[in-house]
Amino acid sequence: MIIWLIMASTYSLPVLSQPEVFQYTPFDIKYIEKTFTVAEGMPQNTATSMIQSRDGYIWLTTFGGLARYDGFKFKVFTTGNTPELTNNRLTSLYEDKEGTIWIGSEDGDVIRYRNGVFDTIFKSPGPPEKAVTRMMKDNNGRLWVGSGNGLKWIDVHTAKVKRFYQSGNESGSVSDVPIEVTALAVITNKIYVGTMSGLFVSDLSNADTILRVEAFAKETIELIAPTPEGKLLVRTENFDASYQDEKLSLVPEDKADPDRQLLNAGDL
Repeated sequence: MIIWLIMASTYSLPVLSQPEVFQYTPFDIKYIEKTFTVAEGMPQNTATSMIQSRDGYIWLTTFGGLARYDGFKFKVFTTGNTPELTNNRLTSLYEDKEGTIWIGSEDGDVIRYRNGVFDTIFKSPGPPEKAVTRMMKDNNGRLWVGSGNGLKWIDVHTAKVKRFYQSGNESGSVSDVPIEVTALAVITNKIYVGTMSGLFVSDLSNADTILRVEAFAKETIELIAPTPEGKLLVRTENFDASYQDEKLSLVPEDKADPDRQLLNAGDL
């Protein structure tokens, strides 16, 4: 995969790995298109995730290290020049409200970049874990980390780790069998977790318990995002919907994005 950065000629568009609101709005804007490969300074041609940080940099993870683009050139961070990086095979990026950047690796490690300094926040004490897929920080100092083999939160102040696994039960707290996390979203005092086998929710006042949302039982969750009105927008493998106060509302087919790329918040 070759990296394409497309910029509007009239204004810039933010690049988000985990957007808070998905909006599908047809528009006609002229773009300047530029392709970046290893020839332009990328560590690899394939990017596994990308964000634009609040200071304007474009950050990309690859299987050859971390890259930062300033609009003119790339700066590449690898285990060779940045010992705090535990792995060059990086899979996920997330920036929190304080501007801290969190980096996930293919082995499940979590690295923090803050005030120009890298440090490792989590490294599996046993065999390598599966790749980090999603990260999100709540207002209580917990970083929620989803991966190919489950969900955990890490208290960034005490380094305490709490793990969750899925049970065979149709409802109730999850345990035993790993789940593959596909999406994370926070709405007020709850965090929603999209997985390959349904949607789950945890009350952040008691983050030791996580429950299945029965309205999406056994659905493969592709995307979730909150709206300013407190709704949760959900894209599954089979339908688009909004969810609020334990009620599910399907998006009419004539109002859904035909390309199934974005959720239309204005129609929900």
